[in-house]
Amino acid sequence: MVKRYLFVIFIVICLQNCGIESLLFSNLSSVPEDPGSVENRIIVGVTNFLKSGTADLISSSGDSVAVKSGMIAQDGKFAIEVSSKVDLNNAIVVLRSGNRVLFDIYPKLDKASTIEESKSDSFKVKVIDNVIDERTTTYTILAISKLRRMGLSLSTISYCAIKNAKGEVFLKFEKDSESNRLLTMVTKILNAGSDTGSDIMFDVVSFLKDNNSKSILSEKFLRNNSVDYTEGDDKSVEPFETQVMKSSSEFEFIAKYDESRLATVITANINEGLVDSNGNTINPYKWATKKDGAKMFIALGIHKDSPIQDEKLNQEVFKNWKPNVIQMYDDGTNGDEISGDNIWTISFVLPKGLRIGYKFTFGLAGDVWTGTEEWPGNQRLLEIIDVNGDHFVTRYDSFGDETTNKDKANQLLPSKGGTGTVNWNTDADRDNIPDAQERQQDSKGNKLPVSQWKPPSKVFPVTIDECD
Repeated sequence: MVKRYLFVIFIVICLQNCGIESLLFSNLSSVPEDPGSVENRIIVGVTNFLKSGTADLISSSGDSVAVKSGMIAQDGKFAIEVSSKVDLNNAIVVLRSGNRVLFDIYPKLDKASTIEESKSDSFKVKVIDNVIDERTTTYTILAISKLRRMGLSLSTISYCAIKNAKGEVFLKFEKDSESNRLLTMVTKILNAGSDTGSDIMFDVVSFLKDNNSKSILSEKFLRNNSVDYTEGDDKSVEPFETQVMKSSSEFEFIAKYDESRLATVITANINEGLVDSNGNTINPYKWATKKDGAKMFIALGIHKDSPIQDEKLNQEVFKNWKPNVIQMYDDGTNGDEISGDNIWTISFVLPKGLRIGYKFTFGLAGDVWTGTEEWPGNQRLLEIIDVNGDHFVTRYDSFGDETTNKDKANQLLPSKGGTGTVNWNTDADRDNIPDAQERQQDSKGNKLPVSQWKPPSKVFPVTIDECD
């Protein structure tokens, strides 16, 4: 224990002298703010299974969120450097040596609210409070697999639900249980690996990124290695997945969500070549001027038809329809998925049932409407209703699309269900979802045809849980 805390103190001293600039990354807030040039922080931990290798931190979508990955020392200790501007909810610690891999779910890490906070020793270093081993790996596999079958991901579940379920499963490990039998399998698989093998045994990244992936356990690893993990077919993942299913029935994710507010994520795609609901190519620069240094902004306000009227929200958060004031993000921060892909994102926490009007502008901060707005004299409509039950409202829009939730002079053809206007009840495509509510996103990133609900991976739902 003394060695562990000496190790933490050593890391703190190193960080105080490194002078590394933080990456920008933030999650959900009513008004996204940047605390300034904060210092990075680290997550430190230890494993008793690996004596070398790498340590990384990935999001629920399988992407690394570490500023700098770490190395596992001979004594099993490691340190992962992350930005102090990162809000983490159920990120996954991934330790790898050869084809061996261990996991743990880091439930929550709040970003720095001020520069001063980022410099404090208590904030700068976070110690994982358990050894990462076969037990944490088994639980991580169970949690990810069960959530997928529920149509959810780590990003859409309360961190308290993840933490409490972990305790429940760890108790099962100590008994004659299905979870204990899965733990035995995982242990055998880990023991069959080596620090020099190349075929990773548990491919969590592929499982998170590909919905067609059958199992976190790699069949390639089973084929190319001698793995006696079950009585029967040791070259197939089927016995493993059968046991995962049995073990998943032994615990539940119990979360307390805020029933009055919803995390709301709005994106605007301004790439050229996108197609509208009529099947025509959108010209994003029909009204806006393409110019160097331009960024995406959102202008919005509470709609006059909204049953909720909140002047403070309207003025302080929405800035009451001022153009080119509320900036969106395309740098991997504030809920943005991919930096530099010309798909801009912003997130808010909004009252359930609120009705807003909004539209996008593309220009410089402080610009006027002319030459920046996607179209004049109209607005988009959005009702803050959770349609698919994932505790989010997500809206994926294409800049300049005049066939979607644009309220007036809507150009959706009559053959497509258009009437020239959109109100709160309009359902032009007859999918039983009003056009002014959240929408699915198709796999190509265009508007239609839609094919899947896409929960955000860098924003998490509003909960009322309180966990240590």
